[in-house]
Amino acid sequence: MITTSRAALRLRAERRYQAAPLALPANADAQAIDTAPAVALFVERAEAVEWGFQLSNQTRNDVWAICARLDGLPLAIELAAARADQFTPADLLAHLARRLAVLHDGPRDWPGLNCALCVHCQIWPKPICASINTRRQWHTTPMH
Repeated sequence: MITTSRAALRLRAERRYQAAPLALPANADAQAIDTAPAVALFVERAEAVEWGFQLSNQTRNDVWAICARLDGLPLAIELAAARADQFTPADLLAHLARRLAVLHDGPRDWPGLNCALCVHCQIWPKPICASINTRRQWHTTPMH
């Protein structure tokens, strides 16, 4: 089984490999952006879900900013690009700007750790978030 995570699963058979972030140019130079591995991954994954998606003068800086905001992390870039059929790069960037300010670390069965879903809810359509929140409340309601 292969899993990806920023935190160890703490399993006996677990083997951890650190994936380095994909390279990004330090500034918004068009030629450097066009050849950056992080941007190339975003474009490849966005094209898979949104027919006709392409890096253009209108989308270039937004895609670069999305990849930079996601620290060049391949999994995060793939998750963001998977929304290219629902959001323009500018809209996606605006959603990413409203990330949670505080991250939690603690027991995996503590309901507060499900806040990671809150980050995704900033991107997901509202009906999905409503169903997640309903299930989350159901799972965290004490039994009498």
